[in-house]
Amino acid sequence: MLNRVFSDQIKELAKVLGFDDCGIADPALEADDGFDFWLSQGFHNGLAWLERSRDKRQQIATVLPGVQSVIVVAANYYHPGGTDSLQSAKIARYAWRRDYHRVMKPRLQSLADWIRESQPGTECYYCVDTGPVRERPWAYRAGLGWIGKNSLLLHPVHGSWVHLGVILTTAKLVADRPLPDGCGSCTRCIDHCPTGAITAQRSIDTNKCIACQTIERKTAPLSIPLHGWVFGCDLCQEICPINHKLQHEGSCLEEARSSFSELTHASVASLSEASFQDHFAGTPIMRAGYDCLRANALQALENPLFPESKQG
Repeated sequence: MLNRVFSDQIKELAKVLGFDDCGIADPALEADDGFDFWLSQGFHNGLAWLERSRDKRQQIATVLPGVQSVIVVAANYYHPGGTDSLQSAKIARYAWRRDYHRVMKPRLQSLADWIRESQPGTECYYCVDTGPVRERPWAYRAGLGWIGKNSLLLHPVHGSWVHLGVILTTAKLVADRPLPDGCGSCTRCIDHCPTGAITAQRSIDTNKCIACQTIERKTAPLSIPLHGWVFGCDLCQEICPINHKLQHEGSCLEEARSSFSELTHASVASLSEASFQDHFAGTPIMRAGYDCLRANALQALENPLFPESKQG
């Protein structure tokens, strides 16, 4: 009974802290879900740190010895996005706000601190997709949704428009049950991806992924068309019928920057480095950097064609 009460209190506090949902997974559910095959096929090209940290990502007990529970929180980042024209500099919805790491991490720390204070001697490790913990499989195991065919978690209330954070803890909590797959025979995300980046194993070939290439590529020239995107890509999310039903904004994250809707490929390509800082400081776009963002905009100017997408 104590564990049930404590588990419920953790979920309630997560909501008070602003997260849109919280679930708990049993570490015993850990198993290879295709990650090793994904690495072996070279689908992580450009993301070398994933292979270097493979052992930790496949064995959370190496991250926190004695781990007894995995707590996963979700924060809805949906907003309507910008205009859908050939001139618009298309930016993934999640990047329109202040960097979600800066918003979510202090709240995760508060939740972890409360757990430690409530049960002295308890250890916790927390991260927001920068640590060696694969948050999407753990979100599935924690009952927050299922893994869609585009590899993203699909939450039954917020769709795939969610950021995830994880707390590993030595506290023994009551685990939630995974949800059944809700994709059925639908293949819209696979069919709609213009570069064929979505594999049959519900994973992404980053060599072909517009989102990965516009963000993680630093020096090598792009080998795929960007279809109007300069940072990230939402095409597989925009076409998802689950997401069409679940388009509402959460309360955890800061307001989206309306000025982003005014950006064009030409205006981004002509930005000075100082203007780049003024426009994007504090947002996830800083990860790509000035040179990469301008190069993306220049390529989009040279090849403006992109398929229809549904913007909210």
